[in-house]
Amino acid sequence: MDESKMLVMSHPMYRVFYVAHDSYDLQIFCYVARDGASNSFKCNVFKCPDKFLLFIFSFFGKIF
Repeated sequence: MDESKMLVMSHPMYRVFYVAHDSYDLQIFCYVARDGASNSFKCNVFKCPDKFLLFIFSFFGKIF
């Protein structure tokens, strides 16, 4: 959710294939997930405040 509490993306964890962050701008991260409708892989890229990135990477670090 963004700061306005609006849902931006939603994918089940079993569809997430890869997660990474930009080595030059640590506010940018991406993940690759398989789309349920087309069964193709799509890369989603976001820029978010540092406080959210710490949460996101600690979460994915525990899963992968």
